[in-house]
Amino acid sequence: MGEDPDWRGSSSTSSFTSIPYFSLCLIFLLLQPTTGNQTELLLNGSNETAPNKTEPKDITPSHNICGSIDIRNDARTVFNKENSDDSLSMYMQLKSLSMSPYRNCTILEGTFSLSMITNSSTREEDFVTFPNLVEITGYLLVFNVKSLTTLSRIFPNLRVIGGSQLIMNYALIIYQNPDLKDVGLPNLRVIRNGGVRISENPSLCFVVNIDWKRLTFGQIDDVLVSDGESSDGKRGNEVEKSAI
Repeated sequence: MGEDPDWRGSSSTSSFTSIPYFSLCLIFLLLQPTTGNQTELLLNGSNETAPNKTEPKDITPSHNICGSIDIRNDARTVFNKENSDDSLSMYMQLKSLSMSPYRNCTILEGTFSLSMITNSSTREEDFVTFPNLVEITGYLLVFNVKSLTTLSRIFPNLRVIGGSQLIMNYALIIYQNPDLKDVGLPNLRVIRNGGVRISENPSLCFVVNIDWKRLTFGQIDDVLVSDGESSDGKRGNEVEKSAI
């Protein structure tokens, strides 16, 4: 794998020439209408466990189930996937979240996306929190989010990422978040299927010191992680491992 090549277009698309390929893939996926048909970027995961790996038992408490969540553009606005027409619609504002089923959700059946929040006036305390959430059955995506320094406030008790849906073989994607300093998932124990991609987060430290392979239990378990840039502009250490 390694660094993504830049997308090179014609002179009429010069504004895109410096955007990495992986970034374009994420933007394309996020801007698509939510339909029953998955793009080739969004893959169904497998429930098969990798050989010689045993998932910890009793890792999730009693169930309080909710559906997919998409937080984008505004840290205080939550979208959810309506079953009626399979489309995204505004679900609630932060003010009413305490009265919503998401406040007490323990298992999220679907995917969780936090993306494209670039307003300079956003504060860390504006981000919606999910204190009781312990499992996401699909993928967790954090992409192009400003003013967020850690995920520990949003997901203090997240233990499991299921990987029933993946983005380009990854179940945990933390990508291009300029202010992120700490991954902050202290209780994460299991990634049932899919790999980990944490890269191009310029302020992020010590992510390469985590044994991500120890958390992955599926047949697909690629890991590509890197620390941010140091003060002298040099890239942090990057670790790349192929699936076993």
